[in-house]
Amino acid sequence: MDILWPYIAAIVGSLVVLFVFIVVAAVFLRRSFTILSAKTGVNMFSTAGLLTLIGAVLTIIGVGFILLWFAQILLAVAFFSIKTQSA
Repeated sequence: MDILWPYIAAIVGSLVVLFVFIVVAAVFLRRSFTILSAKTGVNMFSTAGLLTLIGAVLTIIGVGFILLWFAQILLAVAFFSIKTQSA
């Protein structure tokens, strides 16, 4: 069992670093979706950004993956809800 401890520590350390990067990426996504929501007038972008951030934080317990999936679906709906400008 003493042989496995360095590998377990490396895996746990890698997962912690991955979690931090996911949360930081979600913060930047939230900021960009909020700006996109303000520019287009489609508030679903802001909601999708919030769901992405909450989902990223909750990935540590596993529930966040479901929220991230719903956020991506909501993001697709928001993109199709953008009104086109008439020329």
